[in-house]
Amino acid sequence: RKGVKELLTALALTDATVRDGWVLDIVGDGPSRDDLQQLAAELGLSQNCVFHGRVAYREIGRFYRDCDLVISPTLADYRSLGGFEAVNAGRPLLTSVHDGASRELAELAPAVELIDPRDAPALAAVLNRYLARDGYLQERKRAAAEVPEWFSVAGVGRNLTRLVGAALNSRP
Repeated sequence: RKGVKELLTALALTDATVRDGWVLDIVGDGPSRDDLQQLAAELGLSQNCVFHGRVAYREIGRFYRDCDLVISPTLADYRSLGGFEAVNAGRPLLTSVHDGASRELAELAPAVELIDPRDAPALAAVLNRYLARDGYLQERKRAAAEVPEWFSVAGVGRNLTRLVGAALNSRP
């Protein structure tokens, strides 16, 4: 459901000229992990993929801090927290159209791009832009560094206060 298989398939379709020099950190665990590791090996991506398994939530921040790009290739999510975390961490985000929050994120944050993980050739084309060493990734990182006010801690607090007030005022 998280779209890792689809992401690996698309990465295998990227141009040979961009296949070196990147690392995909895969955070999380589940019954498909062994199959995904096998797929990475079959696709020639084992050297690029690090499967971290389950990570305590308090340790997740380091992955956002240390990455250049967050990819959320989910095939079905109501509103994944990961996209909001990526925006608040000031990181560019590729987020799936199958995430209920993706359009809101793309509309309100400057370095969010929508992807369809089920369209491997189109996803590979997007990944080629980010993996090419032509400055595109750096441009997106600069754009992402400015966290939109709507997603700031203060902005979220104001929104929560407004919503709680509205809920209280609507009570009979």
